[in-house]
Amino acid sequence: MNLWNNNAFQYVKHLQMELTTECNGHCIMCTQDTLNRTKHMSDKNFAKIIEEVKDSNIDTIFPYGFGEPLMTENFIRKLKYIKHELPHIKIILSTNASLLTTNMSKKLISLIDGISFSMDGYDQKSYEHIRLGLRYKHVTKNILNFLKLNKNTIETKIYITVQSINRHKLTDMLNYWRNKVDVVTTMDTDSRCDSLKDKEPHFRNRATRYPCFYTLFGKIIFDSDGNLKLCDQHYETDKGLGNIQTNTMKELYNSKIFNKLRELHMTGRKPNIKKCRECTTFYKNGGFDNPEFVYSYGWEK
Repeated sequence: MNLWNNNAFQYVKHLQMELTTECNGHCIMCTQDTLNRTKHMSDKNFAKIIEEVKDSNIDTIFPYGFGEPLMTENFIRKLKYIKHELPHIKIILSTNASLLTTNMSKKLISLIDGISFSMDGYDQKSYEHIRLGLRYKHVTKNILNFLKLNKNTIETKIYITVQSINRHKLTDMLNYWRNKVDVVTTMDTDSRCDSLKDKEPHFRNRATRYPCFYTLFGKIIFDSDGNLKLCDQHYETDKGLGNIQTNTMKELYNSKIFNKLRELHMTGRKPNIKKCRECTTFYKNGGFDNPEFVYSYGWEK
């Protein structure tokens, strides 16, 4: 079954750009320290990607990857450039909030459409055990200050990565944040972090049996070197999928190799792809393993 007719790019609504790989945290579930690619995306690649968005159906940009976006060189200038060139585009940010000063918060509120704060602990002990190098009280203060300045101007989210050390505090975390932000999202630590032992069996089963519609059709991802990535859930560079320096986004996303990966997923041969074989990532809302989407195309429960 060919749902894309060699033109999957027409379905892409989301663009993710890894503007930096630098990070001031050393989280225990993250292998960011092992990354071996450019710290900051070049201005040339950045500008080329933004220019090509104009001739696409993309409506949302995520300007971050495996790094802390607030450490991006000239980050505010880049956000202003996106808004100037693509005034209709939504910009959604994810940050650990450690560098979220009052001045930075005010600038972001005027430029972006949504922000997600990574907050994996309910108290100092659990948070600082997970997010090494960051300080719980400082980060919490920054988030609360942002929310006060925001006054419901842009959508706010708390993102909690659930793992063995904080699972028992999950209810407390949800109760603390749910009335302070618009959305609270939780997700179990997944296989990209070599934490299969911390997963429930049903997550593994579902991730193995269903194709990942979101990254196959809905989202295009570039790392800091301009390489197209298959997925934003693993850290390694996907050099075999092409680079924005030598091809357009449309050419890369509609390439033979990417279409082959789609075919493997859509025909139940996802395990044939090494990087997908042991993947435990599970998205509950839309995209990955969405039951309503799966059932509508005849996939077995």
